[in-house]
Amino acid sequence: MSDDPTDEELEDLRQEKMEQLKEQQGGEGGEEAMEAQRQQAEAQKEAMLKQALTDGARKRLNTVKMSKPEFGETVEQQVVALAQSGRLQGRIDEEKMKQILDEMKPERGHARDRPLRVHGGLAARRGGGRVARVRLPGGRTRSGGG
Repeated sequence: MSDDPTDEELEDLRQEKMEQLKEQQGGEGGEEAMEAQRQQAEAQKEAMLKQALTDGARKRLNTVKMSKPEFGETVEQQVVALAQSGRLQGRIDEEKMKQILDEMKPERGHARDRPLRVHGGLAARRGGGRVARVRLPGGRTRSGGG
């Protein structure tokens, strides 16, 4: 009639709990390590952009990132890649950034973004009082006056 078996069982349960906690902390530690690595990579990217871009170019890129985050990230990645490869000669100023943004601008795919197809060379919006025939999708045409 000893309390030893109960003490042994409690000790075993404590050991199991400790091992579980260690495993959980190890898993969380992996997540923390990945987060720290991501933050370090972000800091390196920011440092490279700071070296590669003038203040005006950085402001322009930040403005683009505010309105089009994915496009801004793509441009940042391109600038970082240029800097890492050594293909940058000097810093990118605002005018050069404008050129880069224009060259990398995604093609517009929406129908509303495409120019009007016009019959007879006249656009309905610029008719100047003349009637223009505008070709609509499906081969239909529409006449409009200005």
